[in-house]
Amino acid sequence: MQLNPRPHTYSWLDFKSFEELLHNYYASYFAGCLLIPKEVLSKKIWQFFQLPVWHPASFDQLMSSFTDSPETFYYRLTNILPQDLGIKDLFYLCLTRKKHSDDVHILKELHLNQQQAPYANATSEHYCRRWVAIKNLQNLSENQTVTAAQISHYKDSGLSYLVISTSQKNPFSDGTNRSYCLGILLNSSIIKKINFLKNGSIPAINVGITCESCSILDCEVRQAPPVRLEKEIFSQQMIRSVEAIRQQVLQSS
Repeated sequence: MQLNPRPHTYSWLDFKSFEELLHNYYASYFAGCLLIPKEVLSKKIWQFFQLPVWHPASFDQLMSSFTDSPETFYYRLTNILPQDLGIKDLFYLCLTRKKHSDDVHILKELHLNQQQAPYANATSEHYCRRWVAIKNLQNLSENQTVTAAQISHYKDSGLSYLVISTSQKNPFSDGTNRSYCLGILLNSSIIKKINFLKNGSIPAINVGITCESCSILDCEVRQAPPVRLEKEIFSQQMIRSVEAIRQQVLQSS
């Protein structure tokens, strides 16, 4: 590829310029294409979507037939699904959690076609503990890899996603686990393409984005009160009250 400059070690350990980091991503993308050929993955993922029932082991087997890196596989799916299968509304997230800590962070995110429902928050709010990616992190044992799926229904927006997630120990850091997830926006066209969505084998869960903005009142895993939502509701009530007073003044004048 004749990329120059380009580091020859893991880019986050040491890079001296934006060009080095960018070129490393170019090289990483190219390597992923070589490891996971487009035509082969497209055929196999289509066959996987035709299975009558969701089985995590089947997904793990598909993934391991190409690579030992879940991150590489998930990211490659974001290249293949829109072009070859017409699945264009999707997101990819990489979440991290340290051992013996309840803090969860979004390390990487990618949204295709539009910004999808789950996204990173810069104000240290608590991401929804009902996300399958976070549940995987919480249930992950030492040297274990866990794959699971759920249909996440975002109550406030009305959007639903098929979310597949694989979690494992972070290969680059002791004491930190990573969870990779792919979310596909559900509609009638997608349900026709993914056969195992039709039999109810995947649990459907009401979720939010962060606890601070979530309107689910009976959540058993809430980490914080819905303070941001309450502020928004209060602001709307104030606007309506002011408008009502204004109308009364206009009518009496």
